[in-house]
Amino acid sequence: MESPRRVASGTPKSSAQQGNLTGPARVLNDVVVSFYNSIQKWNEAYLSGVRVIQSIQSSNGDQDQIQSSCEKLGSLIDVMRFHSNQLQTFCSKLTNLTALNNTKLKIGVSWTYENFGNFWSPHL
Repeated sequence: MESPRRVASGTPKSSAQQGNLTGPARVLNDVVVSFYNSIQKWNEAYLSGVRVIQSIQSSNGDQDQIQSSCEKLGSLIDVMRFHSNQLQTFCSKLTNLTALNNTKLKIGVSWTYENFGNFWSPHL
């Protein structure tokens, strides 16, 4: 089974903005960070669910173990549902941020808000 891949941290060397982020750039940064964290937590729950399902398969009919595993699986499904809903909320926030900010402000190094909005709109 593959483990989740780590994304390199850090910032690009040539940043258009210096110092602390404010305004829409700060909101965008916060939403993207929250989006990433929710994906990571959803993935952790998914991988835990796979291990629980494997334990059910190898339980050899032990009803107590199966019952316990099914309860764990139900809890993991609730966690995954929560994070899935969070991801939908973050997509809406990104779309709204794009609609509110009609400037050509660069996001990161090369994306404008318009590009960013066009990227997220089909995914809602």
